[in-house]
Amino acid sequence: MNNKTRQYFANDREIYDILMSGKQRLTQSALLEIARRRGIFYSPETSREDLADAISVLPHCYADIMHLLERNELASRAEKTTCVKIDTAVDLKVLKDILVEYGREVGEAERITPLIAGTGRLEINYEYEDIDYSKTRLLQRQTREAEIEVIKEGEQTLIRMSSNPKTKALVAKVIDELGKKEKKVIKTDSIELSHLRKPELRTKFFTDLITSIPNYTTGIVTSLKVAKFSKSTTSLSTDLDIEEEEESREILLAVVQSVLIRGSNLLGSEEYQALRKTGYYAYGVRWQCEQKAEPHHRIRFDVSFEDKDECREMRYSVAYAPRLKKTSQKTLGVKSSEYSNHFKQPSEAERAALFQLIEETARKVLKNIEEQ
Repeated sequence: MNNKTRQYFANDREIYDILMSGKQRLTQSALLEIARRRGIFYSPETSREDLADAISVLPHCYADIMHLLERNELASRAEKTTCVKIDTAVDLKVLKDILVEYGREVGEAERITPLIAGTGRLEINYEYEDIDYSKTRLLQRQTREAEIEVIKEGEQTLIRMSSNPKTKALVAKVIDELGKKEKKVIKTDSIELSHLRKPELRTKFFTDLITSIPNYTTGIVTSLKVAKFSKSTTSLSTDLDIEEEEESREILLAVVQSVLIRGSNLLGSEEYQALRKTGYYAYGVRWQCEQKAEPHHRIRFDVSFEDKDECREMRYSVAYAPRLKKTSQKTLGVKSSEYSNHFKQPSEAERAALFQLIEETARKVLKNIEEQ
């Protein structure tokens, strides 16, 4: 049976689970509205559990179930991006043929749509099914979409992709097939800190990154991820005391922000020297900064490493809060220098430019640290 037309049978227990698990979208008001459309009126004081229990035993057709599933889905959250460089100038037509052939092999399970978009650039839309067995049965199978960009850069090629296992597996498969066609082993280069065996250097990577973004102000750090380095083994310790980790995160966040405000050297600060003895380092940071040129948006960067112990596979995302237009303080009650309180997703062109900015700056910062 075609996966796209699979019909569901839902019992009352599964419908109850859907209604109870979607608190953000299926609010108590939404449950009252669902009942009202059936001609049933409940008191606003009725508990959520009682509402879900009553609605779940009502007759539901396929369209009703699909409506609940759509309402239950969390608000779309931008998936983080990662990238890898390969040491060859790829022939995009050859790469497109590999993708088309792979698409024929997997059939309807996955849909791959490659499109050559101008000179030296290939865009790939990748649609697949994601299964999460930790969710209730009707929410386990969801259709996902991922974007992959292939950009020729002289004698190298950059592959920028959504950071999820399915997309990374597809890219690895394509690189392997490309190597077979060209009869050579294709080397890959990604941004990672695994070779930096001192925790202070890993934290320095992030402080230098924040202060090195060209044409942007020094950022305000709003979130920090930390892990503990273990010198006793070749790997890093993952058996952390939660309270200790939270305390060190707060201290390191305060130290990093203080260093950025003062414009001083992180490694030379007394606070960090004291914290360094605990062995904690940053493996992810979120910060906000402002464009020095038009349109002067406030940009939120989020950069981290998926493998926190070895700091491999840098992942990143961007969002922006537009600067409010100059207007009368009487009409809107705001000053012209204020920003929107809500961050938005940038356009494709803006996002690509910001991603390139992060990638190039991260590589320069890492090279400087390695040369010191």
